[in-house]
This record gives sequence, C-alpha cells and structure tokens, in this order.
Amino acid sequence: MSRTIVTIVAFFAATGAALAQVDAPNCKGLGQKACQATPGCAFFMTGSEAQAQATEKRRNLDNAERRARPPWLDYPVPENQIRWRGGEVGCLSKP
Repeated sequence: MSRTIVTIVAFFAATGAALAQVDAPNCKGLGQKACQATPGCAFFMTGSEAQAQATEKRRNLDNAERRARPPWLDYPVPENQIRWRGGEVGCLSKP
C-alpha cells in the first residue's frame, strides 16, 4: 500500500511540475505594452530609462506644476520594476 501511495505522489509531483512550466507565460522579447497586457509578465527597465521617459512626459509642465508633482509619479512602470543598480531588464516573468 505505501509503495502505491509513493508512486501516486511521485506521479503528481512530476506532472504538476510539467503543467507549471506549460502554464508559465513566455515573456522574453515582448515589448512594454504587450508585456503589461500579458498576465504573469512584468516589464523592467533601467533607472536612467525611467528618468528619461519621466522627463519627456514632464517637459510641457510649467515651473509651478513641476514643483507640485514629484517626478517618480511619472515613471512609466512601478518603482519596484526599475533596476537602479543593474540586473535583467525587459519583459520578464513575475517572481
């Protein structure tokens, strides 16, 4: 009886791992918009790229508007998806 249970548990462990690999989205190589639209994927970018896009977005603000709105609110991705000190960037699977 115990040999049967061990065999069944091993079978489900093996197939569960295979199913998890099939269900995981393939995020590599997707653009930012496609990545954000794909469940299970997150787009990571470098800090300098995020700052450049925020600066471009804020270029038409006057001084009063610029002082009233912090620049990190204009980052194109959430702050936890910005790589400030290196690391993989682009479309990656969510941890």
